[in-house]
Amino acid sequence: MADPKDVVAYNQGVRLFKEGKLLEALEHFRYAAEHGEDRPMEHFALASACLQVGDKLGAEKEYRRFLDMDSGSSQQAGVARTAIAGFEKERVAALAQEEADRKALAEKLQLQRLESVQKLYDEAVNFFRVGGYDSCLKRLESLTKSWGRTAEVLNLMGLCFKHLGAPQDASRVLTEAIAADPDHVEAALNLAQLHFETGIQRA
Repeated sequence: MADPKDVVAYNQGVRLFKEGKLLEALEHFRYAAEHGEDRPMEHFALASACLQVGDKLGAEKEYRRFLDMDSGSSQQAGVARTAIAGFEKERVAALAQEEADRKALAEKLQLQRLESVQKLYDEAVNFFRVGGYDSCLKRLESLTKSWGRTAEVLNLMGLCFKHLGAPQDASRVLTEAIAADPDHVEAALNLAQLHFETGIQRA
């Protein structure tokens, strides 16, 4: 009586595997595992072939299928369990590396953002020092869009408006600066000085 087709395919796969013809062996093992009577060794052989060609997901699937059918006490069962444990360890390591890479990228982007913000603020300060108040204001406005309306930025904006002869705008942004940071002494002093110079008695 002739052997079942899956057994024939399995035996051919074993021969091809020993000859190093891994892809051909893989196809025979796959046929045996999918068309046979669910013999454990057919799944084990398919898992081994998958592993050899780099298909770890396929190998894990077939090793698990083999363990579902095997008593768990054979030498092959030990190999299957060890392989599955290795796959799981690799997944954990890959997730940890992915998280580390994500954090590193986020830190890099944050550093680049801080450097960009600092550069823009330094440009604004330099323009302020040489009397380029309009240019200073333009850079500060850009800064508020990327960094927010912080007390430090608003304080410098208020001084620009003051020097440009716009006391109402200066008062408005200096008041906003103090609201953003009640402990910002420089902004409070600048607002008081502005009130004094414009004749506001509550200075």
